[in-house]
Amino acid sequence: MTVEYRTIHSREAERATSLLAGALGQDPSPTLPETETLGAFRGGELIACVESTPLRLNLAGASWAAVAAGPGATRAPSRGAGVMTELVRLLLARAHAGGAMLSLRQTPVMSWHRRNGWELAAEARRYELPIAKVRARADGPKGVLQVLGEEEWKRIATVYEDRLRTANGALERSETWWRERVFRFRGSPREPRKVVAWGPT
Repeated sequence: MTVEYRTIHSREAERATSLLAGALGQDPSPTLPETETLGAFRGGELIACVESTPLRLNLAGASWAAVAAGPGATRAPSRGAGVMTELVRLLLARAHAGGAMLSLRQTPVMSWHRRNGWELAAEARRYELPIAKVRARADGPKGVLQVLGEEEWKRIATVYEDRLRTANGALERSETWWRERVFRFRGSPREPRKVVAWGPT
């Protein structure tokens, strides 16, 4: 049966969210207004989907148009048949036609991505420190902790943007991204959360 590749309409968005949630093992992050979701349909059934989000990337002091390709997922019976490969080719062709020079994907598995032209650009690491073991330096700079809400997103963004000027590979972030990805908990309903910031006195 022929596979149809096309943009997923708003009325079909719930089907894509369900497919991604099953693949990720958790609710996916909410899509941003600029995100487009592409889907593969067989007999009217959604068998694969991938999100496409335009963004800008800082490299060598310049801002480059790029696209975030993902997350994506394929239903188990259709895996290994090249469906996701074709979806991503369509995504990249559209992004390139729209002016994107680079594409990014975040993945724990590199083999498929290397076969399709990607290479490892960066690694993410997470460090956790038990609060009970954290001690303030007596000779350190003096400051205060502040709890910030969603309406103060710009204060957090300013710190990030100052670093952006010299950080190779940093992504430019929009107001919507700060509000939805930082000041909201993942899942449904999207409950607001606070951010703790430190600043000099």
